[in-house]
Amino acid sequence: MKRFGHLRAGILLTIIIVVCTGPLYAKAPYASYTYDRFQNVVPAPQAYLPKSIIDGDSLGVGSFRAPRDVFVSDQGFIYILDTGNNRVVRIGSDFANPVVIDGFDNEGVRDSFANPRGIFVNANGDLFVADTDKERIVVLDAQGELVRIIDGQSLLAAGSQVKFRPVKVAVDPVQRVFVLVENVFDGILEFSLDGRFRGFFGAPRVSVSIVEYFWYRISTPQQRAQMALFLPTEFSSIDVGPDGLIYGTVLGDAGQQQAIRLLSVSGMDILRREGVIPPMGDFGPGFYRSPSRLIDVVGRENEMYSVLDATRGRVFTYDGSGNLLYVFGAIGDQLGTFRSPRAIEAFGDLILVLDEGLNRITVFEPTRYATYIHSALDHYYSGRYDEAMESWLNVARINPNYDLAYSHIGRVYLQKFDYDAAMRNFHLGQDRLGYSKAFQGRRVEVMKDNFGFVVSGIILTVVLFAAASRLGLFRAFRKRYTFSDNSYLERKPLSDREIAEMYKVGLEEKLTLNRLTKNLTYAVHVAFHPFEGFWDIKYERRGSTAAATIILGLVVVSFIFNRQYAPFIFNTRDVSRINLIVEAVSVILPFMLWVGVNWAFTTLMDGKGMLKDIYIFSAYALTPIVLLYIPATLISYGLTYQEGTFYTLILAIALIWSAMLLIIGTMVTHHYDVPKTILTVIVNIVGMGTAIFLGMVFLNVVDLMIRFVVTVYTELRFRA
Repeated sequence: MKRFGHLRAGILLTIIIVVCTGPLYAKAPYASYTYDRFQNVVPAPQAYLPKSIIDGDSLGVGSFRAPRDVFVSDQGFIYILDTGNNRVVRIGSDFANPVVIDGFDNEGVRDSFANPRGIFVNANGDLFVADTDKERIVVLDAQGELVRIIDGQSLLAAGSQVKFRPVKVAVDPVQRVFVLVENVFDGILEFSLDGRFRGFFGAPRVSVSIVEYFWYRISTPQQRAQMALFLPTEFSSIDVGPDGLIYGTVLGDAGQQQAIRLLSVSGMDILRREGVIPPMGDFGPGFYRSPSRLIDVVGRENEMYSVLDATRGRVFTYDGSGNLLYVFGAIGDQLGTFRSPRAIEAFGDLILVLDEGLNRITVFEPTRYATYIHSALDHYYSGRYDEAMESWLNVARINPNYDLAYSHIGRVYLQKFDYDAAMRNFHLGQDRLGYSKAFQGRRVEVMKDNFGFVVSGIILTVVLFAAASRLGLFRAFRKRYTFSDNSYLERKPLSDREIAEMYKVGLEEKLTLNRLTKNLTYAVHVAFHPFEGFWDIKYERRGSTAAATIILGLVVVSFIFNRQYAPFIFNTRDVSRINLIVEAVSVILPFMLWVGVNWAFTTLMDGKGMLKDIYIFSAYALTPIVLLYIPATLISYGLTYQEGTFYTLILAIALIWSAMLLIIGTMVTHHYDVPKTILTVIVNIVGMGTAIFLGMVFLNVVDLMIRFVVTVYTELRFRA
């Protein structure tokens, strides 16, 4: 019994240890995820967990009321803008020892704030407060004494009619003061440190679609007055990164590629957007029905930056290239969630998120997973590639689905000129550009090692071809496989009676096969001589339905071969999800629609071609796809990403060539002139679109009817 008691105690202790030392991310009240290279949502370990809460009651300064901003100074102080109470609360790095700044002496008179909405502290420790309702920027020193006030007087002196209601303020290392003003769409206002207005900075560009511009141009003055103005979007926040550049988020542009900006000294957007999805939070239908609304941004070390999504309470962190590193946070009332997130700030590796709705700040600390990511970036930017690779390997062990880890491991191998290992990891990370660089290096190595063999092989091939030509082997081959007695087949089809008279039993099958072969090979002649070729197909019967069907099948095979077997560098599709039936239907269905609509309209437009003629010439017109797609796919295996223009050009030539043959085939088969042919093609395309639309409507109606019948049947069954 005593031994059994020790056993029970041991089991209980083991359970306690497992529960207490288990994965921290199991405690988080939100899910973490990232996006893979195919823009699919992939679950990920938790990167940050809630550590503590900062509120007015715990600090002993009374409850916060609608706080709007938070800032961490270079001196290690945390400033909280308690907007509802018109004050600033400063605490130390230990989240204690609060100091309340609720007023200041202004030329002998006690002054206070009125609805302040933004704060910033420069390298000297001076506090800048965007005092919105009093239309000014208040600058206080570290002791809370007034240094200066920046108001809108210099704006008026510069001839600007802007109402100066500042909502955000930031100061760069050269003491330029940047201010976001409410309802100003011309960009960020720039002031000198002494308050002189210098102009607008980083104005967002106006983007007007062609459709909007068209309707604007044809509208009446009354209609134009009711339309939305084509105004630039408004910045929602700004921050100065460790490198002194200005980060900003833009209102009204969320979900688009310019939702986050990184402004250079001249005000140009230099943010890199090289990730799978541009830095913009959740991008919509792939994961959510509506995109993110980014309201604040903070620049961090090693070119990282984090942005806050007000829609779903998420924090997105990106690296300098625009790759999404991790996501955390959610809307709610639990620890780690927010009711109305308003501002974000970084304190070392800690993240502070201010919640206006819950009147508090949540402090998040990184998990081991995020710590490995941070250390990997730090090692890489410091040039310590071996340490960086070790950190990325740890990240990959925790999250094997993290493409970015393999991509960075590939970069380290590339730095070491280990091209095989680099290519292997770039492939795992779905990094095609990196794979191309490693492939280029490996290709150079192979060429150096095998240059003599390649040159010898080329010389030997040329010599053999020259010798074969001199000996007349090519002429003998052509003579052996050319049917000299079948020249009449090129002029007219033979009847069954003629076949029976001219050939004995058993030769009819050979004749049919010979005719089919000639009809198939004639497709090449049609591709290079379309007017003569299509004329002969219709009036000399040089084509056949069987040959056309085989060509259509070869087109399907060519498309599938390209989509399935194009090299990794150029194949951006998820090969594991390719459905051969769907791919075949995606080729055959448009072809059949073209044939059917062409026959329907040309019948009404005095066309001379029958349905069979249209089917045959349309299939023959696709011959360039058969001729070029598979060779282009094979050639692409020797090309790098930068050389992919040649591969794309060959595919484009095949499609354009086929389109031209379809137009010429329509003209020759139906005896149309050029204008009527162009009209017919346009009508054909419109008709195809209409047929697809009607088909989708029909399928939707059928689906609704089936659901209705199933619902009624289920209801009757339960009632019975």
